[in-house]
Amino acid sequence: MAYTSFNDINEDENIFSLQEANTSDRYKLAYILRSKGIYYLYTLGDNDFLYDIEPRDVNVGQSKKIYNFLCKNKIELLANCKIMMTAKKKLRKKKFTICCLNRYNKLEKTDLFLKKTFNSWILQDDIYDYMGIIYNDNLNLRVKDGPDKIVTIIPKYYETNYNISKIRIKRPENDIVSFYFSKNNINLDIIKNKKAEWRESIDSWAMPFQFPGGLGSIKNTVMTNYDDESIVETLKIDSNIMAIVYKKPFSLIHAFSFGLSKFCKN
Repeated sequence: MAYTSFNDINEDENIFSLQEANTSDRYKLAYILRSKGIYYLYTLGDNDFLYDIEPRDVNVGQSKKIYNFLCKNKIELLANCKIMMTAKKKLRKKKFTICCLNRYNKLEKTDLFLKKTFNSWILQDDIYDYMGIIYNDNLNLRVKDGPDKIVTIIPKYYETNYNISKIRIKRPENDIVSFYFSKNNINLDIIKNKKAEWRESIDSWAMPFQFPGGLGSIKNTVMTNYDDESIVETLKIDSNIMAIVYKKPFSLIHAFSFGLSKFCKN
């Protein structure tokens, strides 16, 4: 990787921040590549939108949405995208440490980590919780009659926020998942997975995705809000690459964390 010298940095330049809130109503796209035990998060340069023209913004005379460039394999991914973050699972622990691209174009370790407790993953640091991802009501069981039940919870986003929201936690007694189960949800955005439909013609569960193509996989998921609007989707495009489509209130770190939890789910 090429490093940037201090003299090459413009102090007024808009630098990516790990905790930057996503304020866009448009769908964005990222990819996770798994390679030799490390998970790399890629985005497509400075334009990370899924569509060049959103379906709702199509002008008269245009009958379909227009996609931005879509990577369909590892060669296209490495040639057209840049690494924004990495995650590595700690040896014999259910915990990911996260590195992020800094202003000198160099990956450095952050204070955030993704940790599994029972059947949930929590994005946190030593003081705050930023997100909870709950599988099957936090019970260690496998759903036999269909895909997993999944709930994601994030502290409520407000339009005045420049950074993602967080909750100060008194550890070890509490975490964002225990808040959810105690019905203390007034300050949480709750997003649940869309129920898949069984298709006899293909002998499989199926649901519509924003990203075209992809592979059939148990790791494919569509998460929706109370209005049944898709907020985040994961779709395997090969055995080691996952496409993630997301929009507000999910930020890039939320999307990465959710994708990691799906990658690791059996």
